[in-house]
Amino acid sequence: TCRYVASFPPFHALNAVLLHVFSGVPDACFDTGRRPAAVTRALRAWQAEERREVEEHFNLARRTLTARAFPAEHIEIEFRRRRHGVARDIIREARGDYEFVVASRRGMGPLAGMVIGSVTLKLLQGLSFVPLLITGRKPPGNQVLIGFDGSPGAQRAVRFIGGLVAPYPEMSICLLHVFRGGSDAPPGIRRFLAPPENASQVRENIMQKFDLATSRLAALGVAPERIRTRFVSGAVSRAAEIVKHARAEEIGIIALGRRGVSRVRDFFIGRVTNKVLHLAHDRSVWIVH
Repeated sequence: TCRYVASFPPFHALNAVLLHVFSGVPDACFDTGRRPAAVTRALRAWQAEERREVEEHFNLARRTLTARAFPAEHIEIEFRRRRHGVARDIIREARGDYEFVVASRRGMGPLAGMVIGSVTLKLLQGLSFVPLLITGRKPPGNQVLIGFDGSPGAQRAVRFIGGLVAPYPEMSICLLHVFRGGSDAPPGIRRFLAPPENASQVRENIMQKFDLATSRLAALGVAPERIRTRFVSGAVSRAAEIVKHARAEEIGIIALGRRGVSRVRDFFIGRVTNKVLHLAHDRSVWIVH
């Protein structure tokens, strides 16, 4: 995560708080729902070893950041004892004066093959008030793909990304809208999607919203030549098309609103955002509330 932060120049203008929530006891002790009744000699030894390892990780993180020109004076280290749970404590801290939270897909747990770790999944569920930037294996690069459906969430993603990258002329933004109907749809499922005659109407509506988004980006300082728009019709899956475009264009960051047009509040994120998060396992997925 620190290598990722250090490799993205727009982050260098911000203060980075490296937060570690220390439970004080092995996770297995929480399986019974009770903390140990007494601090045993073995537990004290475990705590000392864990504290030493955390200090080593903090030192490595600081060196990683400063080695890539991240200002040392912008780095703050916070070591907190667990109060309500690791994810809950991070969410509580995030309610302070933070612009966003950066988390890796998985922590240091032993389980392989998981797309999203347990703490990051809980952050995804609970961080509904600030953007959550989930890092991927691929470096962020100098392009950002915004999955754009014209919804309030997509517009917030436009404002967030524009404000972050505007001072950096090497950064470009692509607004992508995916329409599942139209004459380009596969014949076998075409009858289940929106009819081809609707495509022109949808395209016209989205083009107007593209213009509005481009104007907002320009107002934030993003020059028009740094902005691309693309309308794709005939896709079977909007999420798959977004990820396909990111890979084809070698884009490392996919930004999405927390919810799309449907805005179903029974779910903590929308269907497209959830699918992109699982399909784009090698890319960063930034979820903007």
